[in-house]
Parts: sequence; structure tokens; C-alpha cells
Amino acid sequence: MVRVLRCLSLAAALAGPGLVQLSGAASGMPFALDSTGGIVIQARINGHGPYRLLVDTGSSRGALSQRVAIEVAAPVVAKTPVVSIGQEAMRLVVKLDRVEAGSAVRADALASVIPDAELKAVASDIDGVLGQNFLAAFDYTIDYRTRTVSWEADAAARRSGDGRFNLRSEEGRFLVEIPGDQTGQRALRLVPDSGASVMVLYQRNGQLPASLGRARRALEVAGLSGGRQAVLSTLTRLRIGPVLLRDAPVVVLSECDDAPGADGLLPLSLFDRVTFLVSKGQVVLSKD
Repeated sequence: MVRVLRCLSLAAALAGPGLVQLSGAASGMPFALDSTGGIVIQARINGHGPYRLLVDTGSSRGALSQRVAIEVAAPVVAKTPVVSIGQEAMRLVVKLDRVEAGSAVRADALASVIPDAELKAVASDIDGVLGQNFLAAFDYTIDYRTRTVSWEADAAARRSGDGRFNLRSEEGRFLVEIPGDQTGQRALRLVPDSGASVMVLYQRNGQLPASLGRARRALEVAGLSGGRQAVLSTLTRLRIGPVLLRDAPVVVLSECDDAPGADGLLPLSLFDRVTFLVSKGQVVLSKD
């Protein structure tokens, strides 16, 4: 089963700005990679923990297991539809007084509540998901080589012109704009997604945004709102900054309208370092 965690709330307007800060000097914190390449960090919630949270840059909002939501005494403030990989489920929304991930702190954050068994089926041994309503408050760097998240932008990335792309905010998460190339590949708008374990493309009205190989086979993908059928194929050729994908695996999802402005999902694990310059509306994708 392929994991695609994107968790988009249809009521994202519920989320206020909240207080964000760096506690002391901005610093890096270690992360572990789970069995599908997801980034797992330790964080404290409402003074409790630490809890194991999956960093998901493709999710507009964080999520907690039902057990943790009860343990941290998070009050329920709403009930809303949550959409992931085209599947919709009703979830409770709780208010978190304080979320601390290393030196990065946010107050007054919202999180969806996921039944413990459903969260474990998608990503075992985690307590929740850290989404863009926390992450987008900072310029930060994910370094897959050293397995650290630094709550400040990598200095070299700030200066580099290579692998730099514009970010566009849409419905609480970002799209990275990949320009077309001389081979005829059209420009793509992809969700930069640390929660996706493989490249994903959306098929709409029978049309695909990139050329695929002939091979096709059915498979199931898992999201926070349940699983669904998809097709596994290969991406013929696609250059994304320093990375050239050739005959690379790609999952094709049809009738997936939870990201209407996106052509698909870009797994960040393809790169050695990813720096989000949120304050400038840019991302730098690096490969050493």
C-alpha cells in the first residue's frame, strides 16, 4: 500500500493566525524516517509529551490521535469534513493551547482528531501529524542527509539560485510551480509533500499532466480519510531542479478534487535538502 497523507480541511477558515515564536536561538532538531520515508519528530502539546508527530508539508492542518487529544485535554471546537486523496470523512476539531517542536512554538493551533486505529493503519507508531498551520509560520530546512529539521532557512539556500521555485498558497497549503522544459513538458503545479512516499499525478477529464509509460497496474493508496484504488505507472521523463526523473514510479489518482489547483504531489524525499523560504514565497530543492 502506498501512503499519501494529505489532510485538507474544508473549513480551513476556522484556523486563526495564533502566536508563533522561536524559543531561544533557532536550532535544528533530529528526525527519524519511518518505513515509508516519512519524517517523524518529537513534540510537546499543551505541556504533555513528547509525542511522535509526522511532519506533513502537504497537509493544511495538523491532526492528533483520539488518545492524545484526550490526554492533552484539548477542547472540541468544531466538527468538519476532512478530505484526503479524494476521500471525505467527518472529524472533530480540537484547539491546542501550545505546540512545541524543538525551538519552534505555536499557540492556539487547531488539529483534526483521528480514531487511533485509523491513524495506525496509515502510519504506525505515530501520535499525530504536524501540518502547514504550524510549519508555514517559519522559514525552515529539512535535511535528509543529516536527518534534521532546522527552524531557520539554510544559509546556502538563501543565496542559491539553483533549484529555486515559487510557492503559491492555496487553501492552507502550498503549490510549487515547476516550469516547462524544451522537451515539451508543460509547467506543473505540485504540492511539495513530505508525507507522500511516491510521486502522485492527478488525472482530470481523462487527461494527465505528464507523459507516462505503458505499464499500468492497480494498487491501493492510504490517506487520513481512508484508502482508495489508484493506478501505478512510470513517469517517462520530468526534470525538477537538480533531479531528473526517468522511468520513475508514479501513482495516478482520478477524480481527486481535494487539490483543485494542483497537478499532483511532489515527494520531498527525492531531494537531499529542502528549504522553505515562506517569507519570500519560495522553496529551494537541493541535491548534492
